[in-house]
Amino acid sequence: MMTIRFRLFLLLCLMTGKGLTLAYFSWTAFKDLRQSRRNLDISYQIRDELNNPERLKPGSEVLTRLQGFAPTLSPPRRQEELTALLKSFSEGNYPRERQNVFLKNEAEFQRFTRDHLNFVEDRLFYFGGLALMTLCFGFFALQIFLSRSVIRPIRDLSRKMVDFLNDRYTYQFSVPAMDEIGNMQSTFNSLAQRVISNMEQLRTLDQAKSEFLSIASHELRTPLNAIIGFSEIIK
Repeated sequence: MMTIRFRLFLLLCLMTGKGLTLAYFSWTAFKDLRQSRRNLDISYQIRDELNNPERLKPGSEVLTRLQGFAPTLSPPRRQEELTALLKSFSEGNYPRERQNVFLKNEAEFQRFTRDHLNFVEDRLFYFGGLALMTLCFGFFALQIFLSRSVIRPIRDLSRKMVDFLNDRYTYQFSVPAMDEIGNMQSTFNSLAQRVISNMEQLRTLDQAKSEFLSIASHELRTPLNAIIGFSEIIK
């Protein structure tokens, strides 16, 4: 028997499963978006600092900050190139050619990261929109399910009960569904049929009583009329 509880549980499981899946993809896209923006911001800071080589003196604060950025770079090739470049600055050398190559590679990395950001933003909006649509569709499906499986059958059963209390028995008994509301309808149908059967028996007994009184009054009327006549003569 496919009960309402089981169908409701199955519907909620489907809604929850799909919602959690879309939420996971949305969260993954958001993390990727945040990390890409962070990488792009770090790349811009490195570019701005390297474009001012006079500030990259051994032991300077700028050089220390760039050395702190180096372990966070990815892929490892960027980390190795920046580490080697900063090592040269720390030793008092200013390798202009290596610096230009690194800045050129950083420009390519920034272009790729910006394209990736656009892709991730579209992906985030896509999964976020799907999650919102799934939520709205889930609530709409839940409302339809509750209306068809619970609210409408209970309203019909309540109407039958009111009709039954007001002595209106014109409705037809239908085969109820195999669920909790159907069990309630089956119980009501059994009680209603029992009451209607008892009422038929009472109606038959009442008719028999009326026929008995009619026959008795007819049989007693003749001798009573004779007695009344003799009483008038004697009087």
